[in-house]
Amino acid sequence: MRQGDFSELLNPTNIYYGKVMAIKDPATGIAFPGNIIPKNMQSPSGLGILKASPAPNLASPINGTQLWFSSAIHPQNQRKDTLSADINFSDSQRIQFRRMNFAFWEYQPLDGGSPFTPKYFDRPNQTNSLNYVWTVSPTKVNELLVTVSLDDVYIPVDTAHFLDRTSVGITYPYIFPVGKLIQNRIPTVNMSSFSGLNGGPYPSHSAGPIYAISDGFTWIRNNHTFKAGFSYEKSGENDNDEINVSACPTCTNNQNGQFSFTDARSGQPTSGAAVANAALGLFDTYSELGQRAYTIFRGSMYEGFAQDSWKASRKLHIDFGVRYTVQVPHSALWRNMAVFDPSLYDPSKAVGMDPKTGAVILTAGSDRYNGLVIPGTGFPDSAKGRFPEANGAYDFMFRGGKTPSQYSNIHYDQWQPRLGIAYQLTPGTVLRTGAGRFYTRLGVSDSIFLGGNPPFQPTANVSFGNVDNPGGVSANSLPLTVTTPCSAKPTSISPPPL
Repeated sequence: MRQGDFSELLNPTNIYYGKVMAIKDPATGIAFPGNIIPKNMQSPSGLGILKASPAPNLASPINGTQLWFSSAIHPQNQRKDTLSADINFSDSQRIQFRRMNFAFWEYQPLDGGSPFTPKYFDRPNQTNSLNYVWTVSPTKVNELLVTVSLDDVYIPVDTAHFLDRTSVGITYPYIFPVGKLIQNRIPTVNMSSFSGLNGGPYPSHSAGPIYAISDGFTWIRNNHTFKAGFSYEKSGENDNDEINVSACPTCTNNQNGQFSFTDARSGQPTSGAAVANAALGLFDTYSELGQRAYTIFRGSMYEGFAQDSWKASRKLHIDFGVRYTVQVPHSALWRNMAVFDPSLYDPSKAVGMDPKTGAVILTAGSDRYNGLVIPGTGFPDSAKGRFPEANGAYDFMFRGGKTPSQYSNIHYDQWQPRLGIAYQLTPGTVLRTGAGRFYTRLGVSDSIFLGGNPPFQPTANVSFGNVDNPGGVSANSLPLTVTTPCSAKPTSISPPPL
């Protein structure tokens, strides 16, 4: 089949269909003699896709239609180092310093189900803390804690063992030729009745610095232990990993493209078999990522608390207190993130949609970015030259500064009372109960890629084109893929097709 010869599909017991599958000329509907596609109709890049799959090395299939098996050494290395230093200035004052390094390294030789896209995981994480404890008196203690944590994730690839797509004849031109991290990576392929091909989304990296400072004061008085304090945290992520690890059928995480081949092609000209359509160069959908987004997110949190641990009697213990929190949601320092805001969606500017193909139809007055907004008032000077969208062409998406830079609202009403009660019923039985109110904030999630939303991480989607020139098909734009949080509460919503 890698040469355009599909005669084995004429066997009624073939493992792929379990019946005779005649390959037809898509233009005439007449079967090719011997199920062999003529040379002049074969697609060089389409055949290259078939050749990119691992060559069969099994006589009998496993897992359905799999005729290839491999195993390889999959090493993992972990190391933990702890550095400690303690200084006692006096009987009442001391300083403690701790540093923990936790390094994780892994090599995945068969990532994506083949030996053609091996990658590494490298996570050199680190946590540092400086703790100052002052015993003011036998009943009063103050503790100050400063921490710095670095959560680094690097996912490089083993380019020395990557399959170069040109070595198997895949030479189609990219829609976005600039910014490819690996110029000749193989595409990702989904093919009906056959195993797919996974070019993978990597390399990528992200780093999540977390800075925190807190101070707590403890006072023991009679049967009460009072505690009060505050904390401040600044955290975020330097994110170059704004991709879905598992791409959707009509989108991709592979900069070098993703193809979908089916038997029927939704009524478009077809040979009748997805694998033969590939050899003819007839795809259903093609998606490609342009320049990968790199977004620096930062957010902060302020907290204060007061509580009392009261031993009311020998049998009754009561803990009660309150915590107050102000959470500042994450924002992009360079303003290169976008969200969908229903309040900014104008139905009069809605795009059309082809009911057969799902392709977006732009008409006079329609807005492909209808409802999308870049939070803030404009790109800062630090953004200029870092990504092409900061050149002024997308300034209209700030919508006149209608949303703050962090988009989600800052809430100043987050009071959180807490109550816990313990009562000893018998010497061997204690009844405990508690209640409280708690808040959390939406972090930089691997499911919500605000910096990877349009227009900052461009994506091209094409339907029913030719493998040898995917971008040559006119006006086949599928709906934009957008993830977004809600401005009022830290939850997520799904926008309508754009």
